[in-house]
Amino acid sequence: MKKLFIYLVILFTFSNLLVGCNKNTSEVNSLAMKRDLTVALENSFKGQIKNNKVIEINSITDSMFSPDLNFIFGKADEVVRGTVKNIEYTNYSGLAWTKADILITESYKGVLKEGDLVSIFMYGGYIKLEDHIKYYKDDFRFESMTDNEIKNTILEEKDNGKPLIKVGDDLFFPLIKPAEHMPFPEGSFENLSVAGILHINKDGKFIQDYYDEGKKTTKVFTVDEVKNKV
Repeated sequence: MKKLFIYLVILFTFSNLLVGCNKNTSEVNSLAMKRDLTVALENSFKGQIKNNKVIEINSITDSMFSPDLNFIFGKADEVVRGTVKNIEYTNYSGLAWTKADILITESYKGVLKEGDLVSIFMYGGYIKLEDHIKYYKDDFRFESMTDNEIKNTILEEKDNGKPLIKVGDDLFFPLIKPAEHMPFPEGSFENLSVAGILHINKDGKFIQDYYDEGKKTTKVFTVDEVKNKV
């Protein structure tokens, strides 16, 4: 009888532990859901489709910003470092945009914090040629192409020649809240300046690749140098 009582006590205690673990797990999962700031796209394009012709074009959208990181970070609402977890492509106003879901690993300025998963938008990506033509109504520029060729052609738009980011990239971003006239989903952010996107090399140095009319200039910064510019 005494052994049975001991077993019951042990079983009761173990059951309470399981309930406590489940409660903690539930709280953690709930917290993770609250911190997931990613947004869904209505118009999503996953990128190159097999057998499509790809035409690369460069546009200059960042000419108002010099590569001066002090100026860029000063204008930013958020300055963060994060890992690219997911990429989708969409288009607004006839231009290609990249939506990147970023897991924040460090926050230097703003309300975002480590562990947040946030969607950011930046100019550049892939857009179907027929979507471009539909917006700009410039089919006369492509009179030499058949309807089928147009249907199977994709434009790869780059911001001043800067390569598109990839899943797994460890990057540093200056972000702003989108202006009201911008058609981005609620809760998302916009990258302020392509010149402010830094990547981190294997030595932990911050690399700025600045493109001016397609010509690349590279600068290298230490962590402390970057922090002092925020």
